[in-house]
Amino acid sequence: MVLDVSEPAVTAPAMAPADVCCDRSELEGLAPPLSVADSAIVKATSPTSVVPALKGRIRAATSVIRELERYETASSWGADIKPRLIAGLVRTVRADRAYLDGKIDWQTWLNEKDELNQVADDLSAPIC
Repeated sequence: MVLDVSEPAVTAPAMAPADVCCDRSELEGLAPPLSVADSAIVKATSPTSVVPALKGRIRAATSVIRELERYETASSWGADIKPRLIAGLVRTVRADRAYLDGKIDWQTWLNEKDELNQVADDLSAPIC
C-alpha cells in the first residue's frame, strides 16, 4: 500500500478576515484586568481571602462591561460576540455578588463561571 502524500493530512485553518482580527485584538485587549482578578481568586486559599478577590473581580468585570458597551465592532463576528461577552460578565458579577451575599453555594458559583469560559473560548477561535 502506497500513501498519497500530495494531499496534506490536516488542512490549516483559514485566516480570519482583517476586521475579525481587529475585533478579536481589541476585545482581548480589555481582558488583562479581569485575568488578574481571576488569578487572585484561583490563588485564594481560604474563605477570607476569596472575599476580597471576588470583590476585586466584580470591580474589574464592571469596568470591562463598560468598555465593551462603548466598543464599536468592526465585523459581524465582533457584533455577535460582544453581547455574549457582556452577558457572560454580567452573569459572573451577579454570581459573585450572590456568593458573597450567601445566596448561592460554591458549586452553583462554579457553574456560572463555566458559562463565561465558553464565551472566552469562542473569543479565541478566529485564527489571526
